[in-house]
Amino acid sequence: MEGLKDPLAQPLAEVLAREDLAHPFTGRFMPFQSLEPSILLARLNRIITPPEGVSLSLQGDVLVLQGKATSLWLADAEQKLAVVAGVDRWDIQGLTVEIPPDPLEELVARLEGWVLYFQANQIELDEAQRDRVETLVPTIHDLLTEAERAGRDLVLEVAGHTDAQGRQARNLQISSQRARSVAAYLADGGIDEGRLRAIGYGSSYARDGVDPGLMRRVTLRVRTITPPE
Repeated sequence: MEGLKDPLAQPLAEVLAREDLAHPFTGRFMPFQSLEPSILLARLNRIITPPEGVSLSLQGDVLVLQGKATSLWLADAEQKLAVVAGVDRWDIQGLTVEIPPDPLEELVARLEGWVLYFQANQIELDEAQRDRVETLVPTIHDLLTEAERAGRDLVLEVAGHTDAQGRQARNLQISSQRARSVAAYLADGGIDEGRLRAIGYGSSYARDGVDPGLMRRVTLRVRTITPPE
């Protein structure tokens, strides 16, 4: 027996058994890619490996996708489909495409949501505060790694603040010392000093009617370095 056979087609022995044909037999078959819908669909599932929840179906030469998938998977599937015979185009109207979160933006949001509070006139870190600052080190390392991968040049602004009580010059001094204390501890933890900017804002961000204890703080801001023109 000779002919053509798609690797995904039903084994010939099973076909012969189903048709109650005699055994044994000998055969020589050349491989080819069948466009029979069930075989083509099996091939598509192998090639583009749809994630759980995504279903494929064929309507003539149109591949219909339904379900939910990420934009990364969709882009990869589009490239793979370009080399599959039997599919002229695809229909993704029934597909919900999710854009995965930007890891860099997630890290920025995590760091910029961090706050360290101080007692009145306190500038040095106590043990509990040092422990909190230490937990930042892995996140900052991740941030700088992702930034390098994305071609972004970033620095971390360590911003010190005070409440509105006292003289402006004194508040500016205290806020600067608070920022430097946190930046120094981060540097001791392995963060490149060139990526840290300690800045004191004094009481510039203090607000009337707000608990003064919430104003005595250090916050973080991720800044992009703009190269000189």
